[in-house]
Amino acid sequence: MQIRKALWLAAALLPLGAAACDETPVALPEASAVTVAAPDLRLTVGDVAPVAAQVLDQQGHVVQGVTPTFVSDNPGVATVDAAGMVRGVSPGTANVKAAYGSASATTKVTVARDERGFVQTLDVLADSLAVDVRAGTQTLSLRAFNGYGQPVCPSVGVRSSDPSVVTATSAGGCRLNVTPQFAGVATLTFTSDAGRDSVRVRVTSNGSFAFISTRPDAAQLVAGNTVTYVVRVLDAAGNPLADRTVNFDASAGGLSATRGTTDATGTVTVRWTLPTNLRVLGSYQTFYFRTVLPNGLVAGSNEIVMVNGGPPVSLTLFRSNSSEYIPITGTSISLPLYQYHYLGASAFDQYGNPVSELFDLKVTSPAYLACGGGNYFPATFVSTCLYAYELGTATFTAKALSNGLSKSVNVVFTSN
Repeated sequence: MQIRKALWLAAALLPLGAAACDETPVALPEASAVTVAAPDLRLTVGDVAPVAAQVLDQQGHVVQGVTPTFVSDNPGVATVDAAGMVRGVSPGTANVKAAYGSASATTKVTVARDERGFVQTLDVLADSLAVDVRAGTQTLSLRAFNGYGQPVCPSVGVRSSDPSVVTATSAGGCRLNVTPQFAGVATLTFTSDAGRDSVRVRVTSNGSFAFISTRPDAAQLVAGNTVTYVVRVLDAAGNPLADRTVNFDASAGGLSATRGTTDATGTVTVRWTLPTNLRVLGSYQTFYFRTVLPNGLVAGSNEIVMVNGGPPVSLTLFRSNSSEYIPITGTSISLPLYQYHYLGASAFDQYGNPVSELFDLKVTSPAYLACGGGNYFPATFVSTCLYAYELGTATFTAKALSNGLSKSVNVVFTSN
């Protein structure tokens, strides 16, 4: 009886509401509103950008330590992850809602096709062409530029106004094969994406003529390489003309000879050592030949080619100072939070020429690649933007996909 009384008295002395296991729930912060930094977001397919959202209390102050939930009403156009990173999936529009409790805000996302990697301008380097039917297939050069303003060598569609006179095909390496069929006049029209150009072709079937019978392929046209051209001279019946003097010239680099004499097969060979300083001279260079035919006419050709840089041997990282990109020379840089910061990379060959390269761009936490990452179209310079919400150090890395060459820089995010 005394033991029961003691237990009853002990229980009576416990504080009101106390229990053997205290499981009092923790209330979530009250939110009066959710705000987004930009009500409209424009992306291209494949790009990534953040929806910067904040939760506000009844006094309009930012509630720290809470994150809204994000949802897209059209994930076929744009997806969003738990951190608010939106990725463009296909052209169209979507609404991304940031919500916390009963409060929410919406960002309209417009996704457009990425036109930057497609051909915008196409220039066949001849307005007209005269060719004898017995000369066989001839080659024209072209120039093309994508939406970044970078030179490219695209596949080209061709239409002939009269295929019985002349036909043509894309040969790759910024070249077009033109094949005369029968005497006459026709127009060749070339297209690639938004680029378009045309050439008027006159096909003849008599008289002596001279033409390049052998030329280097695109893989050989690399800075510093020595390539071979063979010129052939024939008479009206298609027989070789021996002992004809052929003069050679080139816009840059060095030739094995400035003139030569055709042999018994009507051919003469010259070697061209391609220039190495493409940064100053440019990628497009020209090979020339001229010869006087027995009838006194001068025959010849201007072979315009695109000289590429060699394989990348070094990478340089860049950062934007709001007006230009400047090289990053140290192992780390400091950047403030809550701002977009543009970083980029270029690859260079053994001669210091910028090299067209595919890059894989990555960044470690706490930063995001807000302007997209991964593989880019071949380019001599690529860039992306970083964005961070938290203090800390991230590592930005650019990797050349052709040979795995990579370079990194530490990015220290500060509060100012």
